[in-house]
Amino acid sequence: MSEPNDDDHDTDWYQDDPPFADPAIQLEYEAALGRFLVAFNKIDNELTDLIRTVLRAHNREDLFEKCAISVDFSRKVFHLDLLSLVSDPGKLGSAPLDEMKDIAGQRNTVAHGHFDQNPTDGAYQVKQKGKALEFSVERINGLTARCQIV
Repeated sequence: MSEPNDDDHDTDWYQDDPPFADPAIQLEYEAALGRFLVAFNKIDNELTDLIRTVLRAHNREDLFEKCAISVDFSRKVFHLDLLSLVSDPGKLGSAPLDEMKDIAGQRNTVAHGHFDQNPTDGAYQVKQKGKALEFSVERINGLTARCQIV
């Protein structure tokens, strides 16, 4: 028996075309994610404006930077909640604070998560902090719709 040599094996097996998923799947996800982030950013901006309006009405615009600019979204929601306690009852309406917090949490997942697509079948998950989560385009579109009614 002779010793095997490189001529006996197909050494280029790894250069074959890799499995390929439909790029339309990722494009559809990216488009849905973009729409959601635009809708969420609108809420964030409106929340900032609302905090400024309330602070201005109470002659405390000096607090604006600390309450709305140098803080994250969840802290802005907290500040709005506190400001609603000192404002005239009903003047701020009934801001859906819990809904905003939930949307913000899901926004963080998709905004900071990694789109991980299976190259064989095109299925994908969003991976964040070691967790693989299901975030279908339909789910992201649902979040976008929720942003539009907040």
